[in-house]
Amino acid sequence: MRWSCLWLAGYETEIRVLMSRAVIDLKLTEPNSYKLVNAGAIPPLLDLMLIQDTHAQVAALKALRHLTEHEKNRGVVANVGAIPILVNSLAFDVRKVR
Repeated sequence: MRWSCLWLAGYETEIRVLMSRAVIDLKLTEPNSYKLVNAGAIPPLLDLMLIQDTHAQVAALKALRHLTEHEKNRGVVANVGAIPILVNSLAFDVRKVR
């Protein structure tokens, strides 16, 4: 089963936020982070970014930031269409994302 089927897809916003926060707390090695990204973790996070809920958006941004700490993942994130969504997030208070 793909990660996207197991996490974030089809759950209530509150559950998806909690799952995003769990990604933030993971101590991911580069290979494991890459596997998570390639298993489909990014699109559900981007979907969460589009919800009009600041807590959901911040959780998704933090998870995306955590997953892109490894350079190998950045290209994957860009290829799934994250750039326009991330550009729109520039209005966020950066202190909330750290």
